[in-house]
Amino acid sequence: MVNYAAEIDAIFAEHSRRSAVHSQDLAELEQRTAAAAYALEVRATAEMKEFWEEHAEEFERARAEAEEKERREMEAREQRDAEARAAAELRARQGGPMGDVPVRRANEPAVQQHYEAPQQYRDPAVPLTEAERLEAEAREQRAAIARAAAFRKANNVVRASDDEDEDDEYYRRKSWLV
Repeated sequence: MVNYAAEIDAIFAEHSRRSAVHSQDLAELEQRTAAAAYALEVRATAEMKEFWEEHAEEFERARAEAEEKERREMEAREQRDAEARAAAELRARQGGPMGDVPVRRANEPAVQQHYEAPQQYRDPAVPLTEAERLEAEAREQRAAIARAAAFRKANNVVRASDDEDEDDEYYRRKSWLV
């Protein structure tokens, strides 16, 4: 007769032994991995420190150059803004070509076109101020809206392509009762 209890105990004992072996293997592997990670960390830290020490002068020089370039750009921007403000003030005092241009509308109310005098005597070397840029954008937007309205109005009427339509008589009959 087969002793099932003894076989089950033997299977559990073998399982416990193998489990212990695997646990030891995993613990050894974990220790080796931790040691390798620590060695890598120490080596990387040393290499990084060496790199920063070798290139510290280059980084400092590049940082100083970037700060100097930024300072020069800021000064140039401030100078351009000051020149643009001075030019705008001069135009405002002289009542230049863009001073108080009335906006005229077309006679027909369906097409609200805006006719504005183009800006003529602007120096292209002087950049636009924020107000001038916004005004130009608004002018372009109004012109686009006027073009769209005119296009819609022009395409509002549908005409037959020819007067000799073959089906014309059929569709124009007095009674649809057959």
